[in-house]
Amino acid sequence: MSTEQERSFIARIRCGQALGFIRGWLSGEEPNLLTITDDNVDLIAYFRCYDDYYNIQIRSKACFGNFISKNSHSNLAACPPAGGNTTSYNLLDTNQRMITLDNIQGEKAFVYLKTRNSSIVTLQESPAYEWFSSHPGEAVQFELNILERNVPYPTSDEPYS
Repeated sequence: MSTEQERSFIARIRCGQALGFIRGWLSGEEPNLLTITDDNVDLIAYFRCYDDYYNIQIRSKACFGNFISKNSHSNLAACPPAGGNTTSYNLLDTNQRMITLDNIQGEKAFVYLKTRNSSIVTLQESPAYEWFSSHPGEAVQFELNILERNVPYPTSDEPYS
């Protein structure tokens, strides 16, 4: 069994296409909702391992340093650090079994994200936009392209490039 740092990693994360954030002017009272985007800029995140779950910190330019966390409406958004209230996730393999980086061979993996003690992340839709949530719905699979393994907590104040 490896240490938490050895199971921590930096990855590009996609869901069929690039991920980004809906700004507040479009989503009303819920700024920075995690969404699918047509942009060619991939979301890069640091997956910090704690036992068998992860906190996901944004390391790319958009919303840099924030965490992908549930907001007050259980929608995934770029949120400031909130200590023990920051949403954590279990990674699930394609059979929806819990895994960590120890179980991922190679650079690519397809995973489901399950909010800890809650449900698998789903994609919600409205006529104007789509966003990710822990509300009931069809589970969505994310593609991870692992860029670095065995990563200590990042201290750089520069986005990952």
